[in-house]
Amino acid sequence: MSLEAPINRFEHREMIDRVHKGVKEKFDQDRINLEHFDLNSVTADLAYVKRMEEEFKIETDQALAESKKLADILEFLIYFHGEQSSWLGGEDEGVETIAPSRFDDIKNGVDVLVDFGEEEGSLPQVAGLGVDATTSNNPDLLFGKLINIKKGIEIGEATEVKYFEDSNFKGSLKMVPRIIVSADQATVIRLVKFLDQESGGNQALAEDKFQYQLLDQILRQCDLFAKLADKHEQSEIARKYRFFANRLRPVFEQKMKEAQEKGIFEVGGDSAHESLLAELAVMDRELDKVE
Repeated sequence: MSLEAPINRFEHREMIDRVHKGVKEKFDQDRINLEHFDLNSVTADLAYVKRMEEEFKIETDQALAESKKLADILEFLIYFHGEQSSWLGGEDEGVETIAPSRFDDIKNGVDVLVDFGEEEGSLPQVAGLGVDATTSNNPDLLFGKLINIKKGIEIGEATEVKYFEDSNFKGSLKMVPRIIVSADQATVIRLVKFLDQESGGNQALAEDKFQYQLLDQILRQCDLFAKLADKHEQSEIARKYRFFANRLRPVFEQKMKEAQEKGIFEVGGDSAHESLLAELAVMDRELDKVE
């Protein structure tokens, strides 16, 4: 999770505080719980989470504190409406969004885990995609996040989700591909207004253009990071990124088709989205120069 520089949003402070309180309670309730695992092995990680949470509480910069609330809400939106509003596909696609443990959120940069069940192959394997959500439009910050993923791919290391639990598997997920999702604070505030509505908000969220932005960013990164993995002969990482691209591309194409037919398709105008796409384009050009 990362934060965008402050914008003029203080008129919405009460609404943001109200929505943030509700979504945080829901998100924390749904998180994978470390206490479901062997306490002898998680003691140090529980202490790490407690220490980091205490550090977060002493943030004295009001603007950064407000920004963090919007970033938390963005995480929740991807988690909850990625599945419930079918932003990432409907029941036919079998997608499930999972709230990772607070440890994996803080330590491993996985704010949301997108699960497509089990990959095809001789050995069942959870098909999880790690999402790192940010409200930053700062090119340097976005570039740093992308470089972090790039370096891992080059040496054959993807993200680890240390704590995972579903009806079929309990343990650590290794080699989890990770991507960045960015939305500026103006976009998040627009979505917050829907969350705050007593009626009609969920329908508005199900139709909101952010879902196109979300899918566009995921697909661009899956394609780019698969290409990068191929360059460095990291076939397993390339396969994983392509698996997600192949599952999500038809969803994106169908959504675009339906929206255009209704005359409601509209995307753009989000500074964080444009900044991320610009950084991806630079990385792609640099990759093409590598022999």
